[in-house]
Amino acid sequence: MSKLKQPIVNILIPCYNQEGVICQAVESALMQSYDNCKVIISDDNSSDNTLNALEKYKDNPKVVVYCNESNLGRLGNYKKLLYKYCDSEYAVNLDGDDYYLTDKFIEDSMSAILKYDNIVFAVSNQHYGKLDRFNKWRSKKFRMITGEDFVFNFYGISKFTHLGSVYKVSEARKVDFYADNIISSDADSFLKLALLGDVMVRSYKVGMWRKHDLNESTESQIQKKYDNVQVLTGNLTTHVKKNYPQYVDKLPNWRRKITVQYLFPMITRSIIAKNNVESKFVWEKIKMNHKSQFLSWYFPLYAIKRTAQIVFRAIMS
Repeated sequence: MSKLKQPIVNILIPCYNQEGVICQAVESALMQSYDNCKVIISDDNSSDNTLNALEKYKDNPKVVVYCNESNLGRLGNYKKLLYKYCDSEYAVNLDGDDYYLTDKFIEDSMSAILKYDNIVFAVSNQHYGKLDRFNKWRSKKFRMITGEDFVFNFYGISKFTHLGSVYKVSEARKVDFYADNIISSDADSFLKLALLGDVMVRSYKVGMWRKHDLNESTESQIQKKYDNVQVLTGNLTTHVKKNYPQYVDKLPNWRRKITVQYLFPMITRSIIAKNNVESKFVWEKIKMNHKSQFLSWYFPLYAIKRTAQIVFRAIMS
């Protein structure tokens, strides 16, 4: 594909107090083989030397750096990047503490997207904190699924990744991307986006999600994690009932799967950590609000699968 025919892709990098890792994120974006890329960085009024670290890119025509006058927070920075700074047809979000491991990620994603007329995003997998030694055996090929299949089936059994999702900007804005300030604001947005068209998916891992104490999804208290599940499932339920009544009958099974998949790890982690306050909190919520979901056929199947994954990873690490 010639550069003249390549749609522009913005790699959007939100960052805050990440002086030690931000350049690794930027370098991994700049190494992409896809020619028509632009890297847009939005610093959320960092109090450390993040901006100083970014000075090295001031003369790079492929990099634009903005700094917010005040701290907007994680979601506010996401929104500013997408709705104010993004000027491309396609985009992907790469948090300032994460990075890509392959230079073909954007090129492969765009090739998959442009094969068909109705693709709203292409999603690849990611490494979680450490390299997956089995990634080399994962398929690099994308396959197309319907948005309906992504929401009600794929999302329930496979990992969604923010850094691995190249999406169509105009369609993302239509569904009000990053509307709710919850842990899973990215998944919430992409679930709604998927229903506007078809999705390209693959299991190959293209980047590293850096696991540390500052991640929103590991720092949050148990109440915030529980509220996240409630808002996520509630948002999609409302969205489907309003815009896609043909899918309403799929919602009960979907809510059952998602609730179990979010709450079961919460309760197991709290038990392993011997955190009696957290484990008691989750048990009470399950007894009060989710008893039928945990008494369904799906729970034992998922529990066995999840436990086997944990044991396998422990053996292989």
